[in-house]
Formats: sequence, structure tokens, C-alpha cells
Amino acid sequence: MKVIRKVLKPILVATTLASALLTSSAFARTFDVKIPISRALNAFNIALNGVKIHLNTLGPKRGTSWYRNTSFVSIYGRRFNINIRDIPERSITRRRKWRVYINNVNSKSIRTSLSQNRINLNIQFESEGREIVGRCLYDPPGRRRSWRECRNRFSRDAHVNDARVKISFIPTAKSGTISLRNVTAKVDFNLRPTTRLCKLIKRKCESISNSIKNITTREIQRKLVSVISQRQFDLASRIRRANGFINFVRPGWRINRVRIIPRFLVVNVTTP
Repeated sequence: MKVIRKVLKPILVATTLASALLTSSAFARTFDVKIPISRALNAFNIALNGVKIHLNTLGPKRGTSWYRNTSFVSIYGRRFNINIRDIPERSITRRRKWRVYINNVNSKSIRTSLSQNRINLNIQFESEGREIVGRCLYDPPGRRRSWRECRNRFSRDAHVNDARVKISFIPTAKSGTISLRNVTAKVDFNLRPTTRLCKLIKRKCESISNSIKNITTREIQRKLVSVISQRQFDLASRIRRANGFINFVRPGWRINRVRIIPRFLVVNVTTP
């Protein structure tokens, strides 16, 4: 009997392990979950609402400059500086020149939308006050390049109208969770000068406006793409926890593939 027990014991252990493995694998399933696109967009909207943008290059006067860049993009309180350089001054006359600065421009609302297989994060900016502030310097006659602030009270400011940022990406799967790929960013806005002088020096004002747009949009776009790409796993975890996603895809499920079809975000998952 002892010999029989010794022979049967490893057989029973092996049979028990095989049964356990077969049982666990029987419960693991891989299937598609179809999330209505309106619910999916709501989840992305909730998760990405922590993205904030602040733009400012105006500070206290130092010598003949008021430049101090404090611009940043913030993701749930963590700040990443946006390096907007000083906008080159423009000579208005031989003895007069202008400097322009961005004055405390902040994002105010976020809305997600769908465009083919891409999800767009549309960020709108506030439009209160004078977002572009101009400063004038003049060189008094009889002196050798002694630039000082102009005494006249003419406005050299401008309003920023319809300022918006569109961050676009393709939802995908990576390391068992949802992720973002092919991230792009586009910045657009219109400038409306408040000074009457721009009617007299239209070309110079247009040149200043173009400089503002070229310098700011290029750097903002570059930084947003970099930051969103760096923080994609943090954003992914927030998307998974957001209403509209967690209702369909449980936290413990592995995400294998993500694709967009008409009216649905399709998530291929494997359950534990």
C-alpha cells in the first residue's frame, strides 16, 4: 500500500495542477467591448480636463525691456514651462520703437470631438482685457542712443480673439492599457489692435502681429506635443477611471487593441 501511495501522490498533484490551470484559462476571455462614441468622448473630456495653459511674457521693466516669461502648460497641477522668447522690437520711426508682450492669457474650457479616427481636444482661451501689451521707447534728439519710455499715452495694445488650441491624437493600446499616439497640436488666434496708429502704419502692425503668431504658436505646439506624449500613461490611467470608460472596461481587464468605427470606440480586452 505504501508503494501504491508513493506512486499515486505525484500523479494526484499533477492532476490537481492541470485541473486548476484548465479551470483558470477557461474563465479568461478575449472579446470586443463597444463603447458609444459619445460616452467615450465624455471619458476623454473628463480625463483631459486637467490640462491648463497659461501664457505671459510681461514683467517689471528692466532697462529697456519688460520681458519676463512665466508661460506654462499644467497637467493636474504639474507645470511644464513653455519657452516663449522675447518678441523682437520693431522700429516705428528712426527714434521710436515698440516692444510687445503677452499679458496673462489663460485657457478656460476644454471640449473633445471626433474627426475620422482621431480624437481632438479643443481648448478655448479667455478673451477679457488686453492680452497683448505694447510698450514704446524713444531716443531723444541730441543724445547718443539714450532710449527711454515714451511719454505719450497712445494705446499700443491688442486683443486676442478666438484663441484656441487643438490637440489631436489616435487612441491605441500599449502595455495592456489605453494610450495616445500620433499626438499633434495646432494653435490659432486673431489679433485686433486697439491703437488708431495701426491705421497709419498698417504694414508695421501686420509685421508685429505676424511675429507674435509665429513665435508663440511654434513653441506652444512643440511643448504641448512633448508634454502630452510624456504624460500619456498618467492620462491613460485617468481615462480608464473616468465615467464613460470604466462603465464598459473593468479596471483589471487587459486592453489589447483600440479602434474607432462609426458611432463606437471598440476596445478589445482580455479578462483575468
